[in-house]
Amino acid sequence: MGAAPMNNGTTNDGPTNNGTTNDKHAANESTTPNRSGLRAKFTLKSNGFKLGICLAVPAGQTLAVIGPNGSGKSTLLTALAGHIAIRNGEIQMAETMVDRPKSGDWVDPVDRPIALVPQDGLLFPHLSVLDNVLFGLRQNKSGSLTKAERLERAFQSLQAVDMADARTKHPEELSGGQAQRVAVARALALQQPFLLLDEPLSRIDVGNRRNIRQALADQRPSGQVQVIVTHGRDHAITADLVMAIEDGTVTGFDTPAAMCDNPPTSWIAELLTP
Repeated sequence: MGAAPMNNGTTNDGPTNNGTTNDKHAANESTTPNRSGLRAKFTLKSNGFKLGICLAVPAGQTLAVIGPNGSGKSTLLTALAGHIAIRNGEIQMAETMVDRPKSGDWVDPVDRPIALVPQDGLLFPHLSVLDNVLFGLRQNKSGSLTKAERLERAFQSLQAVDMADARTKHPEELSGGQAQRVAVARALALQQPFLLLDEPLSRIDVGNRRNIRQALADQRPSGQVQVIVTHGRDHAITADLVMAIEDGTVTGFDTPAAMCDNPPTSWIAELLTP
């Protein structure tokens, strides 16, 4: 564990619930911690923006996070990944408390059991497609894997997103959709208990979206929790749970069927109604 990042000028001066009714919207929330999945109940303030979150996702399930642009979806992933400290509350991944300001609990981003797919992919331009995937395995302390095993896992991950044939190419030779698929492959190769994805299908064509969805589904039986930020109805209604964030506030948290049957806000109704 290391020191927590700066709190962007805010102070730990007690809870600010930002107008949210968090307890109402957290599916599976109870007095018993969900030690086999993801639990987060916190507020944060970043550059004047306030975000209040309450969620619980059991192991092996997917949470789709929806909301208008600028509502706080990507900020949520940033906090879960540890790139911004929460103001108060807590984030628990399986049995590990990764961020709880009150008790001083903090786990550095590199030590959290996560894989992150950012919106822009963040591929290294000087590395080939295969080496980009291998880089993640090398940096993630995969000491139990031999060089041959790392190579095999990287190749299999590229096969899963139909990018194995492009393994010798560099990012500048790829389309936006291809680069995004490589970023997903890099995250899949890590086989972490928690997978965070920010708009992973935004630049991928319809045919390859099916491959990505299948590759993600193939990892869930291991108990992996997946948190996927999306603007797409298809991805939202196929998740186990859906959380809506509007202007930094959780406005809905339920199963897709329940959310479609009784959308809490007009924005949610517009997105989820066929």
